[in-house]
Amino acid sequence: MMSNRKTPPRISVDTEICRGCDMCTLACSLYHAGQCNPSLARLRVTKDIDRYRFAILICQQCEDPVCMDACPVEGAMERNADGVVSIIEENCIACGSCMEECPYDAIAFHEGLNVYLKCDLCQGRDAGPMCVEMCPTGALAYDGSWRKEG
Repeated sequence: MMSNRKTPPRISVDTEICRGCDMCTLACSLYHAGQCNPSLARLRVTKDIDRYRFAILICQQCEDPVCMDACPVEGAMERNADGVVSIIEENCIACGSCMEECPYDAIAFHEGLNVYLKCDLCQGRDAGPMCVEMCPTGALAYDGSWRKEG
């Protein structure tokens, strides 16, 4: 039986083929901040060099986002019509509640800019998320549509 519950769009990660090259973080920071600087990316690559294993920490665009529930400021986090949760920088007071509550460790704080960064799936970019497009191994995949789960 088909459920009417909808799942927000998200980026999935295949850690088996990720090689830790950081192309995703460079592409993300270039798109969002105009410079290739992984500290400005809305995702992070963690590396276990000894075991040659990599993980990409990225927002899962939760159906019931605890980061939004934790935010004490009205309008500092919003979900758009596509289901994408974003931080609205000009309304954010940089309290860190969203980062503390994220179960995916997908929200980062940039100390130099005093802002929190989280993936917004490159909203407004017709070609979809830049990190997916630039990943040389195909470790990132984008499901850009709302879909019914059965």
